[in-house]
Amino acid sequence: MKEKKIRSKEHLVYIRSLPCIIHDIDDRCNGQPVVAHHLTYISDKGGMGLKTGDNWVLPMCFFHHSVLHNMGEKTFWKTWQIDAEEEARRLWEENNE
Repeated sequence: MKEKKIRSKEHLVYIRSLPCIIHDIDDRCNGQPVVAHHLTYISDKGGMGLKTGDNWVLPMCFFHHSVLHNMGEKTFWKTWQIDAEEEARRLWEENNE
């Protein structure tokens, strides 16, 4: 049986209110708007045109979001030494306690 995707507009609003997850490491964010990036590799629910649940999102400015899509997700997180899954879990728990 497939696991139901979590959808939470409130959590997405919260994520978009945060600074880019890379802003402390790389200052090229320059105050750009933040989007909620859905981790695509996290489960079998990812893929072309399919988003993972809203519990698997991270805040990213337009610049870093574009870089991520150009590099590839796993390479991007490895390059910046960020455990994206752990960060997404932490933000979900922080906002949904």
